[in-house]
Amino acid sequence: MIKALPEIEVVIIRMDKVPFVDQSGLYAMEDAVMDLQALEIKVVFTDVHGQPRDIFERFNLYGKLVEEEFFFHDFRECAQWLEGYLTKRDAKGDFGPRVN
Repeated sequence: MIKALPEIEVVIIRMDKVPFVDQSGLYAMEDAVMDLQALEIKVVFTDVHGQPRDIFERFNLYGKLVEEEFFFHDFRECAQWLEGYLTKRDAKGDFGPRVN
């Protein structure tokens, strides 16, 4: 499914309605993140709190597979980052991921 997505540069995964992540969910999330990163798509998370954050940290999704700077407290904070990210990208003349 990920490979069928249109050309995108950033995927925002909103976790505000996810109170619990089990091991199979963690593995599916890791696979999706790795697939997106392999396509040079930046993955960012919002609202990862409680048990999901604990399991993401314990299994190195938080801070290793996805750097801490790409975990945002809420969507509003992420939207502010995204606006700055796109502005910097446009100023450099880099208008998206490379397509093979």
